Amino acid sequence: PHLPLGTGRPLPADFTPPLRLEVSPGLDRTRLASMYFDPAWIVRRDLWAAMAAHGPHAVEVHPAVIADPDSGAELADYVLVHVLATVAPPLGTAGGRPSAASGGNGAGGNGSSAPGNGSALDADALPHLFLLDDDRSSVVLRDHLAATLVGLGAHDIELEPVHLG
Repeated sequence: PHLPLGTGRPLPADFTPPLRLEVSPGLDRTRLASMYFDPAWIVRRDLWAAMAAHGPHAVEVHPAVIADPDSGAELADYVLVHVLATVAPPLGTAGGRPSAASGGNGAGGNGSSAPGNGSALDADALPHLFLLDDDRSSVVLRDHLAATLVGLGAHDIELEPVHLG
């Protein structure tokens, strides 16, 4: 079935895990990344377990398998983290984009949707991780989750400060 990845909508009832992916041609197969963001947020199982300990999160988590068609090897130590929480940035930010995210770091990947009433967002009321309605190319993480990733040695991901309102 077509999966609504990066939309904030639940996966269809007929989705049968695991999500199966193949290593892209030319990718260094000796060391795969901590997480991937296309076509979905695929995270190493140990990193997700550490982030999940900070829960609850508005997500669906399913096993994921990354296959190497050249060698026939399959890696099953990843999970699909399908983010359901979305946040609309405050109105009046430059170009509809957030001008500043209190309480969050973006980790390239997917997007989000919720309160957008023209005023600054209350960082304490935001979910621990979410997508932005106007830019679904990143998963936004609260600072403590970003620190957890860095503390676990996930230095191969790009974290950028995001300011909302």
